[in-house]
Amino acid sequence: DGSPQTELRFILDTGGTKSVLFRSALDRRLPGWRSWRTIEGLGATTLTGVAYARMARVPRVELGPAEGPAVLTGMDVAVIDGDLPEAIESALGEPVDGLLGYSFLKHFRIGLDYPGLALWLDPRQGVVPDRPTEYCHPGIQLENVDGRLRVSAVASGSPAARAGVRKGDELLAVDGLPVSGSEVVEVGRRLEGDPGTRVTLKLRRGSREWSRKVVRRPLL
Repeated sequence: DGSPQTELRFILDTGGTKSVLFRSALDRRLPGWRSWRTIEGLGATTLTGVAYARMARVPRVELGPAEGPAVLTGMDVAVIDGDLPEAIESALGEPVDGLLGYSFLKHFRIGLDYPGLALWLDPRQGVVPDRPTEYCHPGIQLENVDGRLRVSAVASGSPAARAGVRKGDELLAVDGLPVSGSEVVEVGRRLEGDPGTRVTLKLRRGSREWSRKVVRRPLL
C-alpha cells in the first residue's frame, strides 16, 4: 500500500475460514493499513467472545524464506479488535499478530511435517478460486438463535443499512423463500449475487413484519 514493508507473525489456523489480523498489531506496525478497502461494522466470534471486526483486502502478503516466499495479492482478512491477541500471547509466551486461515491456504497445495515443524506451500497446484460474488450482497451478518436466523451485524453504509435493517432483526424469507430451518451459510449464499441485482428481504422486528427490496453491490 506504499508503506514500508514490515514483518508480522502468524499462527497457522487450518480450521479458520478467514485469515485474521489483529488491529492492535496493525496500528502499531503497519499504520498504512487504514488505506485498504474495508467493510466496517461487522462482528467475529473468537475464543474470547464476539469481537468488533471489519473485512479488508491486503494488497500483498509474502510468507516464508526470503529466497522463495509464497506470495498472494488481494487476500481477504478479518481485522479484529478485542482481547484475543493478549490471550494468545499469554498462552504462547510470545506475541502473535494474526491467524493464517483458509482465505490464504486455499491458494496453495499444502504439506505439513508436524515433528519437523515444517510447512510447504506449492502455489502451482490445488488453487481454489474466490467466489466472485462473495462480497456482493446486502451487507448483513446472520446467526442462528434457537432455530431462527437473526441479523448479528449490519455493514456500515451497505444497502441493508440504508434500508433500515438493524442488528437483532429476524430474517424470515429471501426472495419469497422462507429461511426457517436453513443453515446460516446456505442463506448467506442466497443473499449473494451479481452487482445491480435485487433481492427481497422479509424481516421481523418485535411484532412487526415487513419486506425490503435492496440492490446488491460490491462491498469489498
